[in-house]
Amino acid sequence: MASMSTNQKWQMICMYELQQGPGSPSKGQASPSAKSSPPPRTGSGRGLTRGPSMKLFPGAGDQPASSPQQASTGPRGAEAKDSGKQDKVRSGRGRATTPEHWIADLKAYDHPFTLDQAETLKLQVRAASASWLGEFYDKGGLRATIERLTEVACAVPKLDEDLMLQSELLKCLKAAMNHKLGVDAMMSNPALVPALSLSLDSEDVYIATQTLELLAVVMVDGPEGHKCILDAFDYFKLVKGERCRFFTLVHVLWSGATELSFKRDVILFLNTIINSSQELEARVEIRSDLIYAGVLEAFEKIKASEEGLEEDDISDDRFDLEMQMQLFETVMHSDNNETLHEFRGAQTFSLAEPKEVFSALHSVAMEFDCSAQFHSTLQHLLLIPSYDQLGKDMWEQVEELVHEIVVPEQEKAYELTVPKVKSLLSWKDRMEELSQDAAEKASAAETLRYTVQDLEVKLKKVEEKEKLQALEARVLELTEAKAKVDEELAAANLKAAGGAIGGGVSSGGGGDAVVTALRKEVEDLKHQLATQGNPAGAPVKLKDDPQFQKYFKMLAMHLPRPAVELKMQADGVDPKVLDMDPEGPSPNQPKAQVLLKDDPQFQKYFKMLAMHLPRPAVELKMQADGVDPKVLDMDPEGPSPNQPAAGGPSSGGAGG
Repeated sequence: MASMSTNQKWQMICMYELQQGPGSPSKGQASPSAKSSPPPRTGSGRGLTRGPSMKLFPGAGDQPASSPQQASTGPRGAEAKDSGKQDKVRSGRGRATTPEHWIADLKAYDHPFTLDQAETLKLQVRAASASWLGEFYDKGGLRATIERLTEVACAVPKLDEDLMLQSELLKCLKAAMNHKLGVDAMMSNPALVPALSLSLDSEDVYIATQTLELLAVVMVDGPEGHKCILDAFDYFKLVKGERCRFFTLVHVLWSGATELSFKRDVILFLNTIINSSQELEARVEIRSDLIYAGVLEAFEKIKASEEGLEEDDISDDRFDLEMQMQLFETVMHSDNNETLHEFRGAQTFSLAEPKEVFSALHSVAMEFDCSAQFHSTLQHLLLIPSYDQLGKDMWEQVEELVHEIVVPEQEKAYELTVPKVKSLLSWKDRMEELSQDAAEKASAAETLRYTVQDLEVKLKKVEEKEKLQALEARVLELTEAKAKVDEELAAANLKAAGGAIGGGVSSGGGGDAVVTALRKEVEDLKHQLATQGNPAGAPVKLKDDPQFQKYFKMLAMHLPRPAVELKMQADGVDPKVLDMDPEGPSPNQPKAQVLLKDDPQFQKYFKMLAMHLPRPAVELKMQADGVDPKVLDMDPEGPSPNQPAAGGPSSGGAGG
């Protein structure tokens, strides 16, 4: 068996897709563009330049007089001469043309379908009754016609006879689509629309225009028709190996040889596709494909060609073309304004522009020190394959996973539209503002807390200083009083020595008692002054020491230890204090003095006296234990001689 040509392969692919319906290849089936697809167009070498243009929504019988099909087809719009009541029209071969016969002829691929047959079928469809058309459509006549049209559209090389036959078959479809039955038949078989779209790839402008008209009829038939057209251009992109949808139509706008009227019809068709979409996201997606294909640059090229023209030199076609371009740009700017979002109250960007969204996302990643994770994510996304159905599936999975992660639980069931994205972004910005405000207030509160603690420590020091000053003043006062009494006592003693013995002794005895009392009060005040702020038996814990208290509180608030140590060094405090037991005694306090009665060496003897044992018996016990009995003469509330006391044990009390 001889190997198939590229043309035969494309015909088999198109026929298979027509039978199976549009869509991506099934698993295990290679994409047509993977092996034998023609390379994507680059915008040079080929343009839709043959034949004149026609309006996008003309009547079924309109055809320009200069069309190359005019000579063979006769004036368009001619009606069959019979009354239309009979459902049979004789073909050139003279046999009855019932729906079954026409379908059989269309499906007879071993015999060519002639131009005469196509013209006769066109007249048959125009003149047929509703019952004939219904039978023709129910038995697959519309599908058979498009299958034959696809065979001719994929013919390589394509002769003039092929172009004329393709044009007549399109006229047959136009005649069918002029009746509601034909539109319903087309909409009930949406797989026919992608096959029909392949006729757009024609060197003949008239054929391309006829195809645009038929696609426009489908598109304006409601949302389902609009979806069929978008699916058809997805299929066209796959079969023709285009880099994006609508590339062929945009290429028409780039071509300098294409007539203005046809460019106007193309832009009108594109505007209709965009404006028929009710959702902003759908319009943005379609327009993004057109912009990627270069439609805006094509507009600039067309406008540049108008420079230098006088107002009288501007034709109706050029004026209509300018109006369609202006409509495209006006709707685009309106949609872009709807997608604008104010980012953090300063920067405004469009949610419909991938570059602006990427820039905003990158700035967020840098601000939160997540640039490494952001870069790693981008590197992983680069590994997704291109130009393959697997890559498309992987992108859809990435979208679903990201949606699952970032969208709140109550919003996951809804589609993430632009208004919804703007609402979620506003909510996110508000939450970030509240979080930042809370952090600032927490920091201010912590600063105030440290300030209050420092003030409390300072106040305590001031109070202690005032107490010490008061004690010192009292000691000075008593010292002066003691000196005065000593002077009076000395004077009295001198007087007693002069002869007044009885009164002198009595006065001297009273003076000694006063002196002894004053001495005892002075010693008590000195002891109180020495132990002020830290009474014996009440040690201060390390964590409660005013000098170290704030550092232990900073650790309790989970501040990093290195930060606390830096603060201690700045304050001139050794950070090693943090390694000590917080519950242990502070190194800043003097050692607690042990009272004489609480000293373990003497405690039991004072308890014996408290139990009313005779003192001589207690003294004998002390001598037996090797303890000086004179200890019993000392003040039980005074410091024990076994510990170093500030200033040493008082001698005034023992001596008195």
